[in-house]
Amino acid sequence: GRPVAVVVVPAAITAPVNLWNVAQLLQERQWVSPVELKQGGGVKPTSIRIEHTFEDGSRCRFDFLDNPLKLKPPSDWPDLACVLVQGNTWQFKGWPYKSEVDLFTKVLGVHMRTSDEPPNQLVKNWNVQKYVFSKEKVRQHDVAVTVASFWQAVHKFLLVHKPHLLQKPQH
Repeated sequence: GRPVAVVVVPAAITAPVNLWNVAQLLQERQWVSPVELKQGGGVKPTSIRIEHTFEDGSRCRFDFLDNPLKLKPPSDWPDLACVLVQGNTWQFKGWPYKSEVDLFTKVLGVHMRTSDEPPNQLVKNWNVQKYVFSKEKVRQHDVAVTVASFWQAVHKFLLVHKPHLLQKPQH
């Protein structure tokens, strides 16, 4: 089968983006609070597969997980394309990288926060893409802009570092 890019999201329900709401965010460009989804009786999936077509017509399949140590063979680690960082180092405990610096040269780091959260001091010094959006329904445009920039950053990263994960456009 075709290779699948892996994206790791935070496991914490309090993180603004996690398995509860990442599909809605990236596919429908809508942000819904994970806590509200849980309170509404939602169930957290163990992983989510999203296929995305980039502006140049190339496609990629993504598996979103919050526990990458479940990546079956360690040989799956090279397919780790992106990590949504929560802003603490224990998120990377047991990962096969020497340091955060090493991790963010091999994997695209992304930090998303809502505008009512203060900037994270650790993340400030990391080589990661930083996005801020508003939780307010009237500011949904913010979210759409964030999602579009996120996909552009992922595309750029894959083209340079992990082109084997991209499927060329069919003509």
